Amino acid sequence: MFILLLGAPGSGKGTQGKILAERLGLPKITTGDLLRAAVKAATPLGREAKKFMDDGKLVPDSVILNLIKEELAKPEAWTGAVLDGFPRTAAQAELVDRRLGERGQRLNHILLLDVPEEELVRRMTGRAAAEGRRIPARHGPLDRPLRAARHRASGARDGRGRRHRRGDQAHHRAMITIKSPREIETMAAAGRVVAETLALVARHVRPGVSTEQLDRVAEDFIRSHPGARPSFKGLYDFPATLCTSINQEVVHGIPSPRRVLKEGDLLSVDVGVWRDGLHADSAATFPVGPVSPEAQRLLQVTRDALSAGVAQARAGNHVGDIGHAVQQVAEGAGFSVVRELVGHGIGSSFHEDPQIPNYGKPKRGPRLMPGMTIAIEPMVNVGGPEIRTLEDKWTVVTEDGSLSAHFEHTVAIVENGGLPRILTVAD
Repeated sequence: MFILLLGAPGSGKGTQGKILAERLGLPKITTGDLLRAAVKAATPLGREAKKFMDDGKLVPDSVILNLIKEELAKPEAWTGAVLDGFPRTAAQAELVDRRLGERGQRLNHILLLDVPEEELVRRMTGRAAAEGRRIPARHGPLDRPLRAARHRASGARDGRGRRHRRGDQAHHRAMITIKSPREIETMAAAGRVVAETLALVARHVRPGVSTEQLDRVAEDFIRSHPGARPSFKGLYDFPATLCTSINQEVVHGIPSPRRVLKEGDLLSVDVGVWRDGLHADSAATFPVGPVSPEAQRLLQVTRDALSAGVAQARAGNHVGDIGHAVQQVAEGAGFSVVRELVGHGIGSSFHEDPQIPNYGKPKRGPRLMPGMTIAIEPMVNVGGPEIRTLEDKWTVVTEDGSLSAHFEHTVAIVENGGLPRILTVAD
């Protein structure tokens, strides 16, 4: 979830942004904080900014844009952020639109803190007095940022660069791409490589093997196919071909020679392949030797949840039908579904609209139409649904340390309300 807070100086953006970020578990991104942190850390951008600041000049937009670009690329900003007071220029707005659009995301909520001018003057006057600054006799400039904020809110753009009608977020519609039959065939070709890669990795899963070894096997195999390459490697700066997540790790585990499999482990492997301009994505969780009855049951329930979700991916149904089906199977078995991570549309971009949650209500969300291609990916926990990200900024684990499993297919919605075509299967 991406939330943009707008308002004049003194309107409370910083305070409200902090509260929202803490309650929602999202990072709070403020250009002032980014500048101060970069200068303090003496990063290249920080040193460049400091030159202007030392000369008493405003830091140019080119530096601010690069700081924002770096911040949005961080893993902790993958699923959302609270944006405090920016974008505040056309260039900044275009950058945010473009960056989120590339990930199939958008600004979900735009909040204007519209505070009466008299209150703004009172707050800013009190703030200046508390900081020992001289209060100017005239406060005319305060009303200009307020008018600018109103203008930005009424013409705000979503993640695809389209303006919301009447400035009302409720009228936003996801930009969903419909694939041609030829594009679907290309995605199926990529999907075959994905399925064959998972099958190859499964044959190498055994005690004593490192996840780095599995990653090397997978990358070599993918690149052996003309026109194919790993989707994940370099995506948001991810360093590997596979996501390899063990036991309580839900997703995004980084392959490493130090991560050696042992008997009884569960290994979730997520892999994507780009081929001739289009992506396909799939995941599976493998037992490492004999595993506990609870782990066996988790694997079967998660497979069943994926099957139930796929069965609802029919033209005329809604995204909520998929999530509801997944949720019913997982929670009916006494397990939980991860709510903070979702499936997604997929095609020429790896992450496209719409998002596909693993929970929901029937007949809610975007309607499914023939030609849509989506990745359905239940992430099911033995314990609670809560998750957290480790210090490596990638690996997502269950908050309570319980086992997790992950299965996924890329599917294409077909005509006449029939079952979808699963694109990530081998011949």
